[in-house]
Amino acid sequence: MQQASVDLAVFLPQMGRMTAGVHQAVTANTTRIKAEGTDRWAGLLKTPMPGGPVRDAFLASPA
Repeated sequence: MQQASVDLAVFLPQMGRMTAGVHQAVTANTTRIKAEGTDRWAGLLKTPMPGGPVRDAFLASPA
């Protein structure tokens, strides 16, 4: 990334904040998802999609 002129001193803290935000959104929505019964769809998404921030963002979305 340094070869691509990415300033890691700026990028890494921002990435950490984004990841923490996604994690907080997923955690906050766990109760709502179970109450709405959409946890079945979350299970279907978890099977084919690898874990990580993208999958977590999908699962945290109210849509």
